[in-house]
Amino acid sequence: MAFSTTCESVKYNGKGILSCSARKLDNKTMVQATLNLDEHIGFVDGKLVWGNKGFSAAAESVVIAGASLIAKFKISGKLVESKLDLDQYIKNVNGTLEPIVRPSSVASPKKPEPIKTPSAPELIKGLSTASTASAASATSCNFRLIGVDLQNKLLIIEFQASEQRPLVQDSCIKLELKGTVLHADCHRLDGSVAHSHLNLDEIIGLVDGQLVWDHRGFSKHCFEYSLDNFFLVVKCRVHAGEQYHISRIDLRTRIRNRDGILLVIELNQKLSVMLSEVPWMKFKIIAEPDLSVFAKHPVMQETLTRIAETTVEHVTLAMHEQLTIAMQAAIAVVTESAMHHVSEQMQMLVTGAVRHASASASITGPEHLHLFGHGGAPAYDHFHGYAHGNGSFYTNGHSHAAYEMQSVHANGHVEHMHEHGHEDVKPKLLAH
Repeated sequence: MAFSTTCESVKYNGKGILSCSARKLDNKTMVQATLNLDEHIGFVDGKLVWGNKGFSAAAESVVIAGASLIAKFKISGKLVESKLDLDQYIKNVNGTLEPIVRPSSVASPKKPEPIKTPSAPELIKGLSTASTASAASATSCNFRLIGVDLQNKLLIIEFQASEQRPLVQDSCIKLELKGTVLHADCHRLDGSVAHSHLNLDEIIGLVDGQLVWDHRGFSKHCFEYSLDNFFLVVKCRVHAGEQYHISRIDLRTRIRNRDGILLVIELNQKLSVMLSEVPWMKFKIIAEPDLSVFAKHPVMQETLTRIAETTVEHVTLAMHEQLTIAMQAAIAVVTESAMHHVSEQMQMLVTGAVRHASASASITGPEHLHLFGHGGAPAYDHFHGYAHGNGSFYTNGHSHAAYEMQSVHANGHVEHMHEHGHEDVKPKLLAH
């Protein structure tokens, strides 16, 4: 019978003792019942957990509110409050309070202290498992996803590693363990929510008292199993008669949500087996590992072939991208250089044309002309020139006269001439 609906006057009497008036099966008789919570509840990682002991020793205050146990603990000088729903862990059996053997949800203490030293294959498998829990949820090889359809049959889907798979903690809510089946509401790609379930007994087993992936039937060896957030927690006895111990496994490392369906990643078992068969992987041969066995193994050859194919694809895409970038850069540089060359040539052409126009103007419309004579004659006897209006002409000759300065009019007749020298010089101006 449910604890909260069949028990009244629930009190906490200190030192971990819970007392109440419990109703018997006749629904009339009420009897006093007690339960030592310290035998079942502990304080781990800042919260109350079922399956440990001695929570009251660390608690500052403890109260019962309805069916909830509320305790306050001091951590680093601050009070921290933790709650535990007793309906999930305690039941009334004809007036007697007893722990529920298999609650639907339960907290658990830390991992058991005995640690088994992993062998080489287990170490490689552990590294592969840890890599699948990355934020990008990516793996370096192809893998399969295993799920359960409506008929509770295994559903196997193969796809490439590049496919995105939302993590369970980011896309699933209301996780609940019913028996060995994990139930959850999963978000789909279109934003809707779909209910999905996955039988953990088909994918998780118990080896040497530890929960492990890629095995099955853990429930056959465990007398109690439950869910703590994203951890599967079990209680088991490796050998009959010995004290039970607790094992737990993080479901987030291998379970994914694929468009509303819970799936589990299956690692490449053939590669793990191959690595376990290679002598040097067993750490027995250190100085001279037998690499020929490793290289000739079919799985290794298949892996190397796949690596080579993906490498060629990667190099081809990278070269195409780099060549495209280089061609674009080269075209830009050549275009800029050509435009610069055209600009320089146009500037030179315009500058030459302007200079030619200036020279032509100075020749056709001069105000001063300088004439340079030659020879040993006394002077020039005549010269030709063009004049518009009045002008002054200078003549430098090699004659007995030092200089001759003439002032003439444009009509061609000499009006005045001043002579320095011994000879008469009468130049003629032919005006046109």
